Amino acid sequence: MEKIAKNRNILLLLLSALIIRLILAGSGTLSLDQNTFIAWGRRAVEVGFGNFYGAWSDYLPGYIYILWGLAKLGPVLDISTTILYKLPAIFSDLAVGYLIYFITKKKPKLAFFASAAFLFNPAVLANSTLWGQVDIITSLTTLVAIMFMHIWPVSAVALALGVAVKPQAVVAAPLILALALNKKWSFRKLFRYAFVVATVLIVLFVPFSSGNLPTFIVDRFTATLAQYPYGSINAFNFWGLWGFWKEDIFGVGAVVLIATNLFILLKRKIAVKRPYHFLAILFLVNFLFTTRMHERHLLPALAPLALAAAGTPILWFIYAGFSITYVANMYYSYQWITQDFLEVFSGPLIKLFIIANLFLFIALVKQTLSPGKAKLLKLLQLIKSVNLKRLEIRDHLSLKQEKYLLILILVFSLAVRLYRLDVPSTDYFDEIYHAFTARQILAGDPKPWHWSSAHPEGFAYEWTHPPLAKEIMAVSMGIFGVSSWAWRLPGALAGVALIYLVYLTAKKLFNSRDVGIFAAFLISLDGLVLTMSRIGTADVYFVTFALAAYYLFLQKRDASSALFLGFAAASKWSTLWFLPIFFVTFILLQRHLRRSLFWFILIVPLIYLASYLPMFTFGYDLTTFWGMQKQMWWYHSGLTATHPYTSAWWSWPLNLRPVYLYQDYKTGFIANIYAIGNPAFFWAGFLAIISALWFFIKQKFVVLLVIVLGYSVLFVPWAMSPRIMFIYHYMPSLPFLSFALAYLTIRYKFLIMPVIVVTAVLFVYFFPHWTGLTVPEWLDKTYYWFPSWR
Repeated sequence: MEKIAKNRNILLLLLSALIIRLILAGSGTLSLDQNTFIAWGRRAVEVGFGNFYGAWSDYLPGYIYILWGLAKLGPVLDISTTILYKLPAIFSDLAVGYLIYFITKKKPKLAFFASAAFLFNPAVLANSTLWGQVDIITSLTTLVAIMFMHIWPVSAVALALGVAVKPQAVVAAPLILALALNKKWSFRKLFRYAFVVATVLIVLFVPFSSGNLPTFIVDRFTATLAQYPYGSINAFNFWGLWGFWKEDIFGVGAVVLIATNLFILLKRKIAVKRPYHFLAILFLVNFLFTTRMHERHLLPALAPLALAAAGTPILWFIYAGFSITYVANMYYSYQWITQDFLEVFSGPLIKLFIIANLFLFIALVKQTLSPGKAKLLKLLQLIKSVNLKRLEIRDHLSLKQEKYLLILILVFSLAVRLYRLDVPSTDYFDEIYHAFTARQILAGDPKPWHWSSAHPEGFAYEWTHPPLAKEIMAVSMGIFGVSSWAWRLPGALAGVALIYLVYLTAKKLFNSRDVGIFAAFLISLDGLVLTMSRIGTADVYFVTFALAAYYLFLQKRDASSALFLGFAAASKWSTLWFLPIFFVTFILLQRHLRRSLFWFILIVPLIYLASYLPMFTFGYDLTTFWGMQKQMWWYHSGLTATHPYTSAWWSWPLNLRPVYLYQDYKTGFIANIYAIGNPAFFWAGFLAIISALWFFIKQKFVVLLVIVLGYSVLFVPWAMSPRIMFIYHYMPSLPFLSFALAYLTIRYKFLIMPVIVVTAVLFVYFFPHWTGLTVPEWLDKTYYWFPSWR
């Protein structure tokens, strides 16, 4: 039964990976490459193999056979041509995922995790499922070649097939030779191996040759390798430091590769123990230091690197690092090709990616050559040295006091959110997009579900964010009627839920009732959270859902956590920034793999897709769905509009620039709504974050590091965003700000009363400014402490 359960797990994993790929395969295609594949397949069918190379092609015969088969199947199968031509790469992905599991199956949980980490790696999906390229075949054939060295004919055939598809597969040959020498293969056996490789290659070339076979083979390899005589073809490698598409110095890279091969032969005693480490190194040397590399050519290193990480867990950091830079590289090149040479990353940022790749490579080599001795990363030392014990905080609140204070905070929070929630009675600020679209969804209008829909003057259909928040507003209006109160009510309730979740999360992180209650109290008095809870936009929904997911993750209730993370993602893409927090929390606080983590892979995308179900009822299909995702991305990556209340990301902790949302002026009196934080909470909280980092460095309490990283990762990445930004983009960081300030205040009890009094007084003072209460002009003028606040 145990064996059946293990097989069932990997089969479910492979099935899920296949489903995800089939769903994604309709989008992200690089038409330039795929149209070339389609044309080559049709030409092979029309003119035959013997005449195929009468027209241009820089591919070797190996993949032409596959394209010929696809062209034959196309008219027979009722399947999209786009998906059909991606199937070889998709099935190769699955095969590699299974090989990773099979090779590491002695440790089932680790094997499952390693396979999942590969199959659902965005870098792998970007190459085969989206772009439509076939570099994964190099991974598959070289893994088989090494894995089956004990059945050497299988190994030889696999290597030959890999080279016949992509010449990069030959990079594995020196490692195979080193392993063979270590196994004390005879010269005769080595010769037979080489003979089989050569024979298979020649046999594959024969049908395409119409003349001198040796010359033809040399010509084909030359045509493939000499097609792009440049140092780096958009590849984030060493040569890219001097720019892309520069004339190459071919011999230098070849010398580096030869030197690496000789080094592996000398280190073959280590190589036999760590073959996949060395295979990853070979592919990385090929990508990083040889010329004529495309952005895609790092991919073959990821599969052996995942296998290496399965045995050396610290390498998962390197695996993740290369995956991130690879996705960035693919995105850069895709936009460059499809958007008229658009450079989405600046020169310095590209160099930063390249330097990161080089440092990751050095770290991999160091760990491979000195297993168990070298301190691979300072991060590893940090993890080993941190104190995993809970912070010792002596609670002063009894359970009864905790209960009553929590109820008081939540009732207060609900009251200030519901008070005059219907004012103004019309749309204000971004409600002309979000609330307007929610009303149209309720009315059954199909226009919100397509980006090209014409909109009435003064409004716009909000399709630039996923639809769940708008759907929730529509449900509320369906129950309570179409009114400003009804479309704002769910956000107000979400704001109260957010405060409750801050209490739960802080209590869990610090194991302290006092910290939990004080964190909830602090955030209940913040103006930015209050303002964004009283307007019909998506921000409070996604932050609340994401924090719920994080709290449930801390509880190791992974299925429920995945559900809420899906809700967050279906409300706003900014949910993506919570993923590093989950990862850091897992590494620093949990550390033990569990199969229930698989739910994140399955549930989150399903919830996201389900949020678009109303769209499909209007006859739209997956093509429209993917078109919507592309339009969303293009909108956010290219939003260059101006706005008088935009602000730089670094200014948010300082509360420098609010967002003006609403004004109603009557003689001598004025009503304003400004999205601005409670100054006491913002400024004291920022000092608390700095203090938390200091306490972590001095005392190594890991919870403080989690909080500082959680706070930072939710707003610092905005530094790389090309679009205009506003202070409300800082709101996701505020729960972590409250955790730090609550901890610091409870730790130093003399701070409790000053923090309570100042924060509460400022809340009362600013409350009209946050909620649109009418006040005398003289009072309104006192709110603008700085010129930037007006």
